[in-house]
Amino acid sequence: MKIEEIHKLIDDKALETPTLEFKSGAALSRSGSHPKEMVKDISAMTNAAGGRIIYGIAEDGEKRAKHAAKLAPVVDPSITSDWITQILTSHTSPPVRHFEIESIEAEGGRIFVIDVRQGDTAHQSLYDCIYYQRIGAQAAPMQDFQIRDVMNRRASPALEINLIRKNVKNESQSQIHCYFPKINNVGGLTVSNWRLHVEVPGLVFQPLSSIELNSYSKSKCIERVQLTDPVLPHGFQRIVYNSSALAKVGLGEIHPGDSFNLFDETNLPTINLRLAPSARTYLATHQTPLKWKFFSLNARPASGHILFEDWYVMV
Repeated sequence: MKIEEIHKLIDDKALETPTLEFKSGAALSRSGSHPKEMVKDISAMTNAAGGRIIYGIAEDGEKRAKHAAKLAPVVDPSITSDWITQILTSHTSPPVRHFEIESIEAEGGRIFVIDVRQGDTAHQSLYDCIYYQRIGAQAAPMQDFQIRDVMNRRASPALEINLIRKNVKNESQSQIHCYFPKINNVGGLTVSNWRLHVEVPGLVFQPLSSIELNSYSKSKCIERVQLTDPVLPHGFQRIVYNSSALAKVGLGEIHPGDSFNLFDETNLPTINLRLAPSARTYLATHQTPLKWKFFSLNARPASGHILFEDWYVMV
């Protein structure tokens, strides 16, 4: 992230979500209960769906509707990425390792952005021997059935799914950003009979031509569904990729070690988004992400997203 993106979150009064949390820089400290709280918050996120914690933005608002309020950077020079990593890996069991830390220079100190991926098992805080999970915008102790459910992730196929930006086309007062899904099977089981849903805001979705859409719809490799939303005008567009049709090009099953994208290897079109200042103003208010959901007969449903500040960037 850039410092300009941090200021934009504050200017937009971005809301906390199940996958986005703001913390004052004072919360990232070696003293008192602060290390314990950091371990609690990050282990709760990896035990849920993953997400991002930003240390250096003070929050405000009601308990269930907190938002970014002002810059409050980390001022202690002894707080480093290495220290955060050491605390997390030495005070969780098994050690939490699915995270990345970015340090950003800010006026009066630094901002630490910690991106946490969903873990493949349950992680316990060794400060109090409790398993936590993020529910809504809060970290709460997990019940027995929740712990067992998260531990069972290792018994299911393990996939990494990303939306990759292929290129950017400049137009008058706007840009067309072209995305495609990429799927990696990082587990030890083959995935079959699958469907991938990618959902993007209708406000920025650039539809295919009628000829292209008719061609892909007939092959059933890709389908498009309009979803209404009570808040967003034009709702969401859902793009559906179907393995039964993709079996024709050898992608009906995803074997361990397989890595492919749903563009070059399939001749499918990219997902095109038109970014313009007018759309950004509205979508920023709701921190609208790009979302995906994956379904298979032999794997539990999985989901993921790209945070608004990461995808809506004019370049």
